[in-house]
Amino acid sequence: MDISGPLHTTSHLTPSPSSISSLSPSSISSLSLHHACPPTDKYDAFLFDCDGVLWRGAELLPGSARTLALLRARGKRVFFVTNNSSKSRAEYVNKFTKLKIPVDVSEIIPSSWAAAEYLRVERPDVKKAFVIGCQGLVDELALVGIDSICGADKEYATQIYATEADFLALDADPDVGAVVCGWDLSFNYAKLCLASLHIQKNPGAAFVATNKDAFDKLADRNVPGNGCAVAAVEQSVGRMAVTVGKPSQWLVDRLLTMHGLDPKRTVVVGDRLDTDIQLGVVGGCDTVLVGTGCTSTVEALVVEEEEGGPGKGRGLPTYLLSHVGALSGEGADGGAENGGVEDGV
Repeated sequence: MDISGPLHTTSHLTPSPSSISSLSPSSISSLSLHHACPPTDKYDAFLFDCDGVLWRGAELLPGSARTLALLRARGKRVFFVTNNSSKSRAEYVNKFTKLKIPVDVSEIIPSSWAAAEYLRVERPDVKKAFVIGCQGLVDELALVGIDSICGADKEYATQIYATEADFLALDADPDVGAVVCGWDLSFNYAKLCLASLHIQKNPGAAFVATNKDAFDKLADRNVPGNGCAVAAVEQSVGRMAVTVGKPSQWLVDRLLTMHGLDPKRTVVVGDRLDTDIQLGVVGGCDTVLVGTGCTSTVEALVVEEEEGGPGKGRGLPTYLLSHVGALSGEGADGGAENGGVEDGV
């Protein structure tokens, strides 16, 4: 199918009356017109978020594989930019392969890679890091010559510091040149204490957050995200972490420079206003919000109305689609394309 024509909208862009009781009919009309879709020939590169955009849980979302294939067929460059730091680029290649989506490792930009790349470029003196995070983050750090302590080591997940004497007995490794905080389901008070101590005792150490997502969508509820752990460490030391995942200026500048991308010919496709859409805003790129993840199309319309209408607010999407398959003309009821993946990240 030729996808040089307009991106397709669907009936899912029409909010229900109960969901948008605060919006007037005239404002709904103007917002919908504002989000009329451009021809894909306007862009040379597409930066996709993954979870909530291309897949959810163990299944691809409708039209995602088709859209990627059609974009590649038209000579477009595609990249996958995710704030999930639990996997390395190599692990993501395996996941894409299981989903039958062709990918090159250079196209995958997880926040685990971003943390390692930041330290490689900005702090080449760092050779050891105290890591809150999973093996994927440890692996990416190792690829740039940085040893890790803590990380996926299960011993740290079972330590308990219950008294002041426990904390006073701790020692900080003087060779630690960075504390890196990424997604860690075993984050506990012991890890918080150790991360805090290493920053206190090594004042020149870099303090890096893979991302500061406050939450992730899980069925009918929000599960606390990595930003909660980062905030705990920040509060304990009175110092802000450098965030290297979306929507950091450092990340978008690095991607545009590394891959020779023109921001005016690049579009960011995501499901969150605070990370994906904001990444495009700070990078000077157009953006597409899809309604299959953390921010529904209804919520985006409401936010835009509250911020004063089309073009008035900050961090709002350029375009609004029900799902990523709309880029290739896939209907909203196209169904999942594949399954059998072990996780949803």
